[in-house]
Amino acid sequence: MRSVIVAGASSGLGALTARAPAGPGHTVYAGMRETTGRNAPRVREAAEYAKEHGADLLTVRS
Repeated sequence: MRSVIVAGASSGLGALTARAPAGPGHTVYAGMRETTGRNAPRVREAAEYAKEHGADLLTVRS
């Protein structure tokens, strides 16, 4: 199993980069600022993506 850390994963290229390796055998930590504030919707979107695709994608406050 590999762990991947992606900073700036709330939108754009960072969000796409966080989702790309989030598959079998990889745990991806998607770093975002203000996870309970303005980026709370992005945290929910990442969780929904993980559930729909069976990905190990976890958001963390950075």
